[in-house]
Amino acid sequence: MLGSLYRLFARIQAVFRSADFDRDLDTELEAHIKLLAEDLIRAGTPPEQAERMARIELGGVSQLHEAHRETRALPFLDTLRQDLRYTFRTLRQNAGFTTPECS
Repeated sequence: MLGSLYRLFARIQAVFRSADFDRDLDTELEAHIKLLAEDLIRAGTPPEQAERMARIELGGVSQLHEAHRETRALPFLDTLRQDLRYTFRTLRQNAGFTTPECS
């Protein structure tokens, strides 16, 4: 029971701290790519090709980001947050439309 509550709280927190989690994931992915490239260089791959091959072996970074976002957050809450940000941004850009007309 307590574990479920902790996971729910962590997922809600992930929605609002997504930039922090994305930065952490970028750092971790770069470390993995660097380690894979070092292994390939030790195996005889030329250094200029090692990083490219490491990125290919790891897979698409964008797909890894999407999979990580889906795993760590609550999709409906994340979508709601994005929709609200878009709504307020649009209202701010069209201030004349949103303010009541005074006669």
